[in-house]
Amino acid sequence: MTKNILLLKKIFFMAGVYTLSILTCIHANAQHSLTPEYTGVRIASPNNTGSKHYINDISLEAMRNFKQRYKDVSNEVWSKNNLGEYFVYFTSTGTTTRLFFTKHGKWYATLKTYTEDKLPFAIRDQVKSKYYDYSIEFINEIVTVYSNSLPVYIVNIKYRNDIKILRIYEGEMEVWKHFEQP
Repeated sequence: MTKNILLLKKIFFMAGVYTLSILTCIHANAQHSLTPEYTGVRIASPNNTGSKHYINDISLEAMRNFKQRYKDVSNEVWSKNNLGEYFVYFTSTGTTTRLFFTKHGKWYATLKTYTEDKLPFAIRDQVKSKYYDYSIEFINEIVTVYSNSLPVYIVNIKYRNDIKILRIYEGEMEVWKHFEQP
């Protein structure tokens, strides 16, 4: 009878080990298949301190929101500030794009920086018709939840030592800042 009990214990032990090994393999495969689109994500160190950050430091809601807007982007770099807000940036076809998210992962702003050749024709025409001798150095295009998703263009122009920063919103253009180089 004791031989039968020992045999039963061995069978149950082996069945437990076998079940545990199968579950471990299934779990490892499931983890691998759940995150393939996020495997190339880079996390920036705050202030280049070299401290380690992990993908879990980024809000899943922010990441989903980003991937819905930019399905084909794979070279993005994420960071998080001390207020818990998230930032992501990437460069594609000469345009640097930065997106800003709340600590809950909700989008609140996008900033695109590019050169004159990427500027919409109507905006370029509006600038050049008044400042035809000036060269357009670069443009910041800002879209926020507060601008009703309409872009605000911050256009940096220069003529010799004269630098102007123009702000264009809903067709209205104004000189936002003016500098003269010595």
